[in-house]
Amino acid sequence: MQFFKKKAKVSSRVGLVVSSDQLTVAHMGERDGAPYLIGCERVALQSEKDAGRALARLVKTMEIEGKQCSYVLNRKDYNLHLVEAPEVEESELRSAIRWKIKDLLDMKVDDAAIDVFKVPEGAYRGREMVYVVASLKSKIKNIVEIVTDSELELAVIDIPELAM
Repeated sequence: MQFFKKKAKVSSRVGLVVSSDQLTVAHMGERDGAPYLIGCERVALQSEKDAGRALARLVKTMEIEGKQCSYVLNRKDYNLHLVEAPEVEESELRSAIRWKIKDLLDMKVDDAAIDVFKVPEGAYRGREMVYVVASLKSKIKNIVEIVTDSELELAVIDIPELAM
């Protein structure tokens, strides 16, 4: 599962963040090569369970149906770990990392959606390091459902550290 990879660039995109007490949607566009804010709305929530209905209403109100959406996880919804990369083929990296970090996680490794991104070469004096992002599969599934049910197209699930 590669949730943290970006899709092709489009002329506008929706950014979405959900916390326990609010939902924030920003609709960004591009004009003359420069980004600009088309619209931004924030809605108070009684709980995160209300996010789906609130998002569906905002999508209609803001007229952003069908737009690509970048969902940024809340810090409490994922673990981020810096570990030494195992010496395996690129195609086996995610699988090898899964077992390497199982004792570092605050969830069962089988319940975790995991992605890996490399640290630039030379940053750790010859040691190849990677950052590992782990989130509950159930959380990721819930995000996918909320976004698609609201008539947005989920492009990426990101973390604040990479959302630039």
